[in-house]
Amino acid sequence: LQIVGLLHGIFDILLLSFVDLRHFVARIGTVIIDEAHPLIYHYRGRQLAYLLTRLERRHNGSVQKIILSATLSDVDAAVQFFGLQAHAVRLITSVQRDILPHLVHLKNDDSELIALLNDLYETYEYRKILLFANSRGCCDRLFSILSHHGAFQGVTDLHYSNLKPKERRGVERRFRRREHALCIATSTLELGIDVGNVDGVLLYEPPDSVSAFLQRIGRSNRRESCAHFWGICKGSDAQAQLLRFLALLNLARQGKVETPQPKNLPSVLIQQILSCLYEKKRLSLPSLQDLFSEQKEITAHVFEAMIRQNWLQRDRVSGLVRGGRRYRDCFLERQIWSNFPETEEDYTLEFAGEAVANLPKSIVRQLELGDRLQLAGKRLQVLNIESGERKRVVAQSVDILDDKELFWLGAGLRVSYEVAQAVQDVLHENAQKNVSGIFSRTRKLLVDAQEMLKRRVILGNGIEVGRNLNGFYRYQTYLGSVGNLILQWAVENAYEGVEDLSVTSDGTGIDCSFWIDFQMLKLPIDRDGFAVWVGEHLKALYSLFPLTTFRPIVLRVQISKFVIGKHSTKRMFISYQI
Repeated sequence: LQIVGLLHGIFDILLLSFVDLRHFVARIGTVIIDEAHPLIYHYRGRQLAYLLTRLERRHNGSVQKIILSATLSDVDAAVQFFGLQAHAVRLITSVQRDILPHLVHLKNDDSELIALLNDLYETYEYRKILLFANSRGCCDRLFSILSHHGAFQGVTDLHYSNLKPKERRGVERRFRRREHALCIATSTLELGIDVGNVDGVLLYEPPDSVSAFLQRIGRSNRRESCAHFWGICKGSDAQAQLLRFLALLNLARQGKVETPQPKNLPSVLIQQILSCLYEKKRLSLPSLQDLFSEQKEITAHVFEAMIRQNWLQRDRVSGLVRGGRRYRDCFLERQIWSNFPETEEDYTLEFAGEAVANLPKSIVRQLELGDRLQLAGKRLQVLNIESGERKRVVAQSVDILDDKELFWLGAGLRVSYEVAQAVQDVLHENAQKNVSGIFSRTRKLLVDAQEMLKRRVILGNGIEVGRNLNGFYRYQTYLGSVGNLILQWAVENAYEGVEDLSVTSDGTGIDCSFWIDFQMLKLPIDRDGFAVWVGEHLKALYSLFPLTTFRPIVLRVQISKFVIGKHSTKRMFISYQI
């Protein structure tokens, strides 16, 4: 999506060119959108949809649009989102492949992971393997192990977004050319990059969404009718990981993915208004409402907010506005053509005289001179850290590592509502008799989980309650990560001041040191209640959600469905902006 954002910024600038490039834009007759599925209802996709609308205005509606995707679940949603005509031709070919899972439970000993890779090489004759992990820190740790031990030592590479483009291209080229190779990656290799044929895909713990799951396993055995994948469950959370794997597998086989967010994304609309202002120098509300005709009401609200906050100021000509102080500041920083979220200040990692990666400040703060650690696919020792105008970390190669682990900051794994509900279905079905590809040790995790279910009580609101080994109450809600976070904060507010209160949440439930009386919770189940909740937790929301560049104007928090319990009548369908 970073690459997509760059291309959208270039497209935005092309539309605004007044001299040399105007003739190029005038000759654009066809726009092809490949890999469209991750763009639908994402703010990058929304920006592209607005740009296409503006391009069509230049051509009086004569631009042909072609949308391509191998994993698009709702064709009509794509047609509507990108503004295709109702009579647009739909070419749909079923390429549904059977999914064959191999679900493995590994203990904490890393030697088992090495043994698994050896078995895949020797017994299953896998020569080229993609291993997906959910974090950069995990990728670094796995690379440190597998690049120096087992069947893939010396032919293992690392691929994630902080590596410099030259480094990533080198990884892709080596993996494509080699007949024997292992590549450890985050989501950067899910789509859009040709890495050749892959014998097998390993998922080191389940991803957080069905769409990511489908993209990752779709990399395997593309020339065959079946997609084989190996799911690794590991550590104290292995049982929950197995249940998520089974939930993702069920949803994928049914052709179900997450419910998309609404396409009205105000921060993107703001960016496009600023872009139009740069092009026209003066704007009026009616002209903007005519351009963004599907969003007349929200355009009016955003327009007035931009005037109040000095992005726009009223012109001497009645009804027109021009750029305000904040617009000028944003223009001088060249920020009006992008809506990508602001990131930490980056340092350049220099190794053997070359820049190999960008390191966020949060990582650099964990480094000390002399540290010997695994980072960016290399064993290195920190020689120098410069924090002046030239921000960089200089390192050299080293053979011996210290026992130091770096912690990458991020939003973390957020389980969707749909996946959480599918976990509930897995638990309540006699799944252990119906699922193939589960090894004996792994199957015991499922059997134990269903035995625990029998010992739970079901409250009147449908929530299942049991006791953990540490004595805490476990409330299984199956709301997903965001829904359970709301519930956690509601419990903390209701029991504020209670000594030794401890409440934590995850994708399927919450753990609490006390019995919860749900009648005393103030849940945001209507628009006004949700407005109050957002106001109370605004600072925390800033750190949890990737807010875009123009968040000072509009913050949008969306919860598509909030259901307390399986049989509860309390439901929350909220779309709210402040």
